[in-house]
Amino acid sequence: MTDEKLNRMLQQALSSEVPTEYLNRNLKHKLEEKAMKKKFSVKKALIMAAVCCLLVGTVCVASTGAVSYIVSSGGLDVYTDFAELEQAEKKAGFQVKARECFSNGYIFDSIDVGEAQDMDENGNVLAKYKEISFTYKKGDGEISVNALRENAVRENALREPDAKKEIESIDVKYFVDTYKFVPVDYEMTEEDKANVERENYFISSGVDEIMETKVSYAIWHQEGIRYSIMAHQELPKELLFEMAEELIMTENE
Repeated sequence: MTDEKLNRMLQQALSSEVPTEYLNRNLKHKLEEKAMKKKFSVKKALIMAAVCCLLVGTVCVASTGAVSYIVSSGGLDVYTDFAELEQAEKKAGFQVKARECFSNGYIFDSIDVGEAQDMDENGNVLAKYKEISFTYKKGDGEISVNALRENAVRENALREPDAKKEIESIDVKYFVDTYKFVPVDYEMTEEDKANVERENYFISSGVDEIMETKVSYAIWHQEGIRYSIMAHQELPKELLFEMAEELIMTENE
């Protein structure tokens, strides 16, 4: 993958509301690393970065400034055996609820212990913390389960979920977002202009061809940990609520 192509892909890859220069450098590094392994989707990288940033509200942090976005760096430690969960938890510094499989057929594939950073608008690091991500697969489908300590979350509290369900006295929130990536010279249609006024529709430029995808996810907080289940497609709320319930009810040793 050439430098020129990487730069085109990353140019304004995120919403204009989010500072992109620092993120683009970070993403470019990861693109180069992953491209060498031939196991990487540029589309997935851009979407994941956008999801991570657009879920973040501007939160005041004492006198040090405000959190404008989060940079997440996965792949620090990867485990492909579910039996290594305890080792992953020790690396992350906290315990989580986890399952080797779900009743709907999604089966454990890997655990990834990564590091996330709260950033201010100038690209300064305000806080660092570990997170644990699980990947589950079913045929061609893939779902991610992410866990991090509750006090590390900078979640936008203003946005209303598309659906909500109470499970064991825990509020599980369900969202569906649409991400449209367009070339730099793309001219917005009237439909585009109307769409971007919605809270769940995002348009970013910097790719060679127009691509649009939906991301669905469920979020909840339990025992000091913030959990999320995410799919790179629109899955019905019932399915994500069922998976959330199974995870919530899991009693790990």
